Amino acid sequence: MSYSEFVAEQLEKSEGFKKTVELLKNVKGKKCLVFFHDDPDGLTSGAIIFRTLNKLGADVTVKIPETMELEKFRIEEELKQKKYDVLFIIDKATMGYYNEYPDLVKDVVIIDHHPLIGALPERCIVFNPSVPNYTFCSAAILCNMLAEALGLRENLDDFLTLIGLKGDWAIEPATDIVAPLAKPFYDEAAKQFPNLVKKISSRPTMFEVNQREKTTALNQIGEFYFALSGGGFQYFYNDNIPELKNKKQVEFAYETLLDINAKDYGSLDEFMGQMSHKDLAGKIYQYFLDDWNKSKNMFDNAALLDKVDGAGVYIFMGSNVSLMPMVGSVKLYELGNPAVLIMFNWLGEKNGVHISFRANTDKIHCGNIASQLTEKLVSKFGNKGIISGGGHPRAAEFRTRTSGVSLFNTMKEFFEVYSNITGGKK
Repeated sequence: MSYSEFVAEQLEKSEGFKKTVELLKNVKGKKCLVFFHDDPDGLTSGAIIFRTLNKLGADVTVKIPETMELEKFRIEEELKQKKYDVLFIIDKATMGYYNEYPDLVKDVVIIDHHPLIGALPERCIVFNPSVPNYTFCSAAILCNMLAEALGLRENLDDFLTLIGLKGDWAIEPATDIVAPLAKPFYDEAAKQFPNLVKKISSRPTMFEVNQREKTTALNQIGEFYFALSGGGFQYFYNDNIPELKNKKQVEFAYETLLDINAKDYGSLDEFMGQMSHKDLAGKIYQYFLDDWNKSKNMFDNAALLDKVDGAGVYIFMGSNVSLMPMVGSVKLYELGNPAVLIMFNWLGEKNGVHISFRANTDKIHCGNIASQLTEKLVSKFGNKGIISGGGHPRAAEFRTRTSGVSLFNTMKEFFEVYSNITGGKK
């Protein structure tokens, strides 16, 4: 089955897909407010939607907030400046309370691939293959499917989609793993960009977790965009690089995505050579590489916490550990299979606690722990939106940020949630 045929088939099957396409067909002249996640999948899906809406003649405003889910006050702030006809929420979870947002903007479209949290927001258009059952994919491929269904898909959209799929681990060209929903697209894209996905012997990236011998140019570019955006890690280099002093790093990364020359690159160096802001991008990436090397040895201190259904659950405690989530992902596979690694990073009173969850098994749902911990702390301390967390079965994040919640209270509530979730699985 060709990718075009696959998209046509999905369009018939998915009510959310169909409704989103119909809305987009009538978006000309309308004011659209687009919020998307600040990691590589969010940025690439946001770029694809921005390009698609522009081609359709919409008036588009994009926003890239730090938090995973979209808080109500962010929409209200934008509405003070301008009235909007359509709100797009992309790669920012599918939350039950999004059902309130049509009170603010008439048409609300959720394009997402995360599991549903709470009741389905029935007043919104929801295009999410993980509702009701989890489907491994990414937001970028969903946005690409929209562009294809509308006859507006171009080479740059495909290139961006590959970065987004790689950024959310939905494809692994170095080991020939492809999420089923992405396979029709990937099979054609791999022929379009053969050098991009060709296995090469080079520096292993953050994606080479179960083998370190081979990588691909796509893996290198995917890692580069994690470094460039900072959003996947929430570690930024504004204080280190003068050119970033008055610039949001994630917005800079997004802008470079729109300027990509979509070619079949065989290496990261070749890709970076065509960038319009390659000097600044290179500085950011070098800081990332230096931080990676500093942090990787710290994870030797990870300790066995528990055994759940035969899976080892390991805990790591650190303070101001840079790039913790992805360095931990590499460490995870040194711990064996099945294993879960829960990483605590104390960032000081100003920035709070960051907890990352990584697993190579489905024995424990990491996203459920992060979501329930968020709900528990918000109900106890308030600060909804500042305290945030959630994610996938095998990868999730949680942050207290500026809420003032102490490390002690965070750990106390975490262990209560962890015990409730895993208590019956011993």
